Amino acid sequence: MIARILYIEDELFLGKIVRDTLEKEGFDVRWETDGSKVMAAFENFSPDVCVIDIMLPNIDGYQICKKIRETLQTPIIMVTAREEEADKILGLEYGADDYITKPFNDEEFLLRVKALLKRSVPDFNQKEKGNLKIGRINFKSKEFVLE
Repeated sequence: MIARILYIEDELFLGKIVRDTLEKEGFDVRWETDGSKVMAAFENFSPDVCVIDIMLPNIDGYQICKKIRETLQTPIIMVTAREEEADKILGLEYGADDYITKPFNDEEFLLRVKALLKRSVPDFNQKEKGNLKIGRINFKSKEFVLE
């Protein structure tokens, strides 16, 4: 099974890196940059996991998470530069299953996505891929540094 991931991120540099990282792992990725388009994309794409940035144009990630949770149980990971305890608590209260702050390690991010898929998608069977480059995405300086 090829898992579908809806990725919502308005920062183009980071968005491209994360999308490419997920696709290299074999995931089918739909990337949206505007919060107002997410629900239509969600309905058309039927993702297995949704990865949401909090600070988005038109509608924030909290509201997207809340809207999804009104009817669906699709796993949600909040990915954001907001690292205050109150932000994490709010994200989890709105229904996020996980919360990761920027900058983040791409290997840890992939493991979190796979963990949610293993628990939520019965026939998910991730084949191992070689040559995963472990790095850190620095959101503020727009760098991707291999470690």
